[in-house]
Amino acid sequence: MFKAKFVQFARIYLFFCGRWCIIIHGMKTKENRQEKLKTYLENLNIPSFVEKSSNLSWDIYFMKICKLVSTRSSCSHRKVGAVIVKENRILATGYNQPPSGFPHCETIGCIRDGLKIQSGENQEICFALHAEQNALMQAAKFGISTNGATLYTTFKPCSICARLIVNAGIKRVVYLYDYPDPLTDYFFKICKVAIEKLSDEILLEVKP
Repeated sequence: MFKAKFVQFARIYLFFCGRWCIIIHGMKTKENRQEKLKTYLENLNIPSFVEKSSNLSWDIYFMKICKLVSTRSSCSHRKVGAVIVKENRILATGYNQPPSGFPHCETIGCIRDGLKIQSGENQEICFALHAEQNALMQAAKFGISTNGATLYTTFKPCSICARLIVNAGIKRVVYLYDYPDPLTDYFFKICKVAIEKLSDEILLEVKP
């Protein structure tokens, strides 16, 4: 009787001793790992600044996206893409195209060609919305604020789009190719919207 109880007690004792040893060993192992990690991180040679990064600048990155967006356009004269960005996050995109549900120009033909209207003249006579207009309306449609954002566009905005850009709260415009509308610069200057032109050569230098 006594022997059986002693054996039972010994088994219980050894069980809990074993569990305690495992816990202590685990704690020591964890402490060792943490100490090793701390020492490793302290010895890392991380420079305080980077002189030159191999990453694309944000302007080039978003302009390349603009060019990709422009390929969705069916315009036979000028394919334009626009991207609205805030804090390096894309809010909305747009390209020049007729309203949703309206036939594409490549299907019914260009009304400006039919009327022999020169580029930059009578901008209101066109089936398509401009890329900047489409991007701004996409943001409005889904309740996205563009206040303080940057608008990237492959072509410099016309003065009609410039007015919309100002009232949408856009604070910076970056474009690639010029567009003949002197009123654009005037609106942006008076309304304090920064405008910058990127060189197409910079994009060509960037290899995929």
